[in-house]
Amino acid sequence: MLRPGGILQQWLPMGDAVIQDSVARALQQSFPYVRVFHSLDNRGFHFLASERPIVQRGPQELADRMPERAAQDLIEWGPAASPAQQFPSFSAASCGWTS
Repeated sequence: MLRPGGILQQWLPMGDAVIQDSVARALQQSFPYVRVFHSLDNRGFHFLASERPIVQRGPQELADRMPERAAQDLIEWGPAASPAQQFPSFSAASCGWTS
């Protein structure tokens, strides 16, 4: 069970379209707020789901909220040199599907 205001994150590798649709439908039926993003290398999807609205924050605000080790992990493989520069890459990869 999620804590109040918690966000479930689910990675789904690229694969069978029926399975992808089933996962998306199950999350949409289980949570009132769902967002999905393509991975940067287009090898799958990152789903975020919550009982409460998922706040959309700007790249700098997201970067400022990250622990140092998480920020290092985020930029380890690029393409950007800083977390604030890396976050727009995720936005550009967004599938745009929200509920």
